[in-house]
Amino acid sequence: MEKGTPDTQPNQPLLASIPHTVVLCILVLAPVPIVNWLSTLADLRHPLTLSRALLVVLLLQWSLVSLTWFGIALRRHQLRELFGKTWRDLRDIKNDFIFACVLVLLLALSTFFVSLIGPFDTYTHTSPNTPVQLILSLFVALSAGLTEELIFRGYMLRQFALLARSEKTGLLVQAVLFALAHGSGQTFAGILHKFLTGYFFGWSATRRRSLGTGFIAHCGLNAFATILLFLLPATLHS
Repeated sequence: MEKGTPDTQPNQPLLASIPHTVVLCILVLAPVPIVNWLSTLADLRHPLTLSRALLVVLLLQWSLVSLTWFGIALRRHQLRELFGKTWRDLRDIKNDFIFACVLVLLLALSTFFVSLIGPFDTYTHTSPNTPVQLILSLFVALSAGLTEELIFRGYMLRQFALLARSEKTGLLVQAVLFALAHGSGQTFAGILHKFLTGYFFGWSATRRRSLGTGFIAHCGLNAFATILLFLLPATLHS
């Protein structure tokens, strides 16, 4: 196996069973058409309907985290192990924040160049229209940043690296799954954009030996996009 994180040494047992990993991969991809369908409903603009849809997404996110935890718990692992190196002092937080800024810059550059290929998806995003919808949307956006890093970078990257005895393979597989899990309405440009996003988040996790940088960058970008969608919906939908 290539030289990589201490968490993916050749003799280390898998984080969870192979059947569990297969089921988790299927369930990660299964909600894609459902969420895509919910986001394109005409009456989703109604406050109550949008709020319910956001709660469904929130339930899906943490159900997948619960399943991830269940699988690793059967192998006597704890959820906090997926976080990698934890923050010990303000210096660790500062270093992760600086690295997160570099990561955001890489993501911004990749977004710009991929956008030259074409649009990222074929459906119109539903904007939060009221303060309550904005708060719920922000909560879901922050939750997505946490849960996706735990599932894709905390679990899948390491699990597939152990399965293949290759950290590079784990990095690529989790990026592919991350791209496919982000909507059936994606164009080629959209899939490529999400793949690069997943790859850079995974690269960050392997370089920092921690999910801290990914949490900061992912949650920050999600929150920024949600607020921008609330303030400038017409611009983002055009």
